[in-house]
Order: sequence, then C-alpha cells, then structure tokens
Amino acid sequence: MDVVGGVRKLLQDLIVPELRELSARMKALEDTMSTRMQAVEETTSAKLDTVNFKLDTIIKSFQFDERLKKVEEHQKTAQ
Repeated sequence: MDVVGGVRKLLQDLIVPELRELSARMKALEDTMSTRMQAVEETTSAKLDTVNFKLDTIIKSFQFDERLKKVEEHQKTAQ
C-alpha cells in the first residue's frame, strides 16, 4: 500500500465518520434552535398584539384628537 492509499484509508476510517456524526449533531441543533426561535416569535407576536390593543384602547379613551381640536379652537378664538 502506498502512502496516498494509506492516507486515504485513514481519512475514510477516522475522519469521515466523525464528520458525519458532527453533521448529524449540527442538524439536530439547528432543528432545536429553529423550534425554539419559532416559539419565541409566536410568544413575542402575541405579546405585541396585546400591547398594541392596550395602547389603542388607552389612546381612544383619552380622545386625543377631540381634545387637540378643542385646544386649537380655543387658541383661534383667543387670538
């Protein structure tokens, strides 16, 4: 067996299985991270919807538009 053949056999016997194992572990890690990120995105989206709803309710309850119009009208009549 020549040197090149010996190196090739060494690579096939030792390194290739390790690379396959690492590849499988990386795939499992990617799947886990993807699942967790999706859960985080769903939770964040739900929380953001709740916050937006509450802000809209607060803004409507204060009736900013109507109050601003009244202030502007008052300023016009005061001039």
